[in-house]
Amino acid sequence: MKKGSAKKKKSSHKELKGQHNLLKGALRDLEKELRDLRSQKLKLERKMQSFSTEIGSAQNKEVTLRNEISELMKKEAALEKKKNGTRDKASVLEKKIEKVTSIERELRAI
Repeated sequence: MKKGSAKKKKSSHKELKGQHNLLKGALRDLEKELRDLRSQKLKLERKMQSFSTEIGSAQNKEVTLRNEISELMKKEAALEKKKNGTRDKASVLEKKIEKVTSIERELRAI
């Protein structure tokens, strides 16, 4: 019986060693996969940071452009006001010219 028991221990020991080797291999695979995932995570975090920077830059550009548009609208309103003022002055001058022309005709008629 001692021989059978020794064989059992040997085969049991071999089985344990085989399982141990399988587990070591699985652990190495998991460690490699974990490294790969960490690397991918780091790349994604860098991309996200880059996108955040780009978004911030785009938002700053948007604010700048909105301010420029606002300034241009103010200038446009001022120019429109000047245009209307000039039009009114031209109308007044036109009436004065008509009046002077009318008086000139009357004076020539006399």
